[in-house]
Amino acid sequence: MTVKYLIKLFLLVCFSSALASTPAALTNSTSETQQSGFMNRVVAIVNNQVITQNQLNVAIQEAKAMAAQSGISIPDEQSFDQQVLNQLITRTIALELAKLNNITVSDDQVNLAIASVLEHNGMTLQQLKTSITQSGLGFDQYQENLKEQLILNKLEQQAVANNIMVSQSEVANYLAQQDRDGGMNTLYDVQHILIALPDNPTPSQVDATAQKAQQVRDQINQGLSFTEAAIKYSSAGDALQGGDLGWISLDQLNPNLAAIIPNMAYNKVSDPIQVGDDWYLLMVAGQRQYNDTDDYLKRQAEMAIFQRKAGQAVQTWQAQIRGASYVKIVAPEYQDASSS
Repeated sequence: MTVKYLIKLFLLVCFSSALASTPAALTNSTSETQQSGFMNRVVAIVNNQVITQNQLNVAIQEAKAMAAQSGISIPDEQSFDQQVLNQLITRTIALELAKLNNITVSDDQVNLAIASVLEHNGMTLQQLKTSITQSGLGFDQYQENLKEQLILNKLEQQAVANNIMVSQSEVANYLAQQDRDGGMNTLYDVQHILIALPDNPTPSQVDATAQKAQQVRDQINQGLSFTEAAIKYSSAGDALQGGDLGWISLDQLNPNLAAIIPNMAYNKVSDPIQVGDDWYLLMVAGQRQYNDTDDYLKRQAEMAIFQRKAGQAVQTWQAQIRGASYVKIVAPEYQDASSS
């Protein structure tokens, strides 16, 4: 029951100098909040905001509800909670960027989005409310989350739509290549794990990242499920969904990854694959064929090229907004999340 949006890219030139140090007010806030009790303690400082234990607990509850609905098991609480915190930090930064750019969403727009969800899933409003309640969430929280996602979508869509172009020659080349490879009508059910380097890595961090990718692969071969490994180790935005990319064509992927997939055995983890400075692990659950008209294939080609370009941009965007922000993990048990 999620609304899917265009992939993200937004750069703000003016967003760095004011974030170079911890605001004194937040330092005081940290102490005062911690004194009010563990449940309301500050877990992380993000620019001019704090993330409290209560906020993190709500996000963890929501993520667990979504995982349960998708049949995803959680590998261990610590890794799962760190992933949730990492995504909450990125979301907090992005929402701050949206606020700085005066991006808002009206209640009518939220209602239209809910109507779209109902139509897509063939549900009534009462059925949606019941489903959300059964998952352990409140409908008010669902509406608020949806409103935030719509705000982020506006932020993301502006930059993506304005900066990512797909030419007719790219479409023609894509279709010609797919025709030669016999891949245009083939979809693959793919999961991935991203083992990413931090910004400005040292040589030792480069070596450690390659070693970590191999160690994760070994754990999967020793019995850890790919889904659990993604939740525990992946730096990708879909980690909490087990790294599930769904049914995709090869040209929706980085060429280094696409070259591996047709020769992979089903439900077997790949060797670590290097893409730039990062490492990926893949698993393919199956493939299927489809046939469509030429016009439809052209539209699919345009979307595949767009998604590939946007997919490469999203990781850069996330790294840049995180790198341009002041982020401090205060709670020691979550400090590994700062390097995710």
